[in-house]
Amino acid sequence: MTRFSRRTLLKAGAAFAGVSAIGSPAIVHAQAARIKIGHLVPLTGSSARSAATPS
Repeated sequence: MTRFSRRTLLKAGAAFAGVSAIGSPAIVHAQAARIKIGHLVPLTGSSARSAATPS
């Protein structure tokens, strides 16, 4: 089993955080212009009384 020093682990963590920060702007700008909001209504069962009947 390989043992790592605390300094080595901190360096590796800082390097990982730096690489992650470089890739994050691509994720942030990949959002859609609109947000779709939906509501699921049960069509069967005891909760279906308020559901609209399909035509």
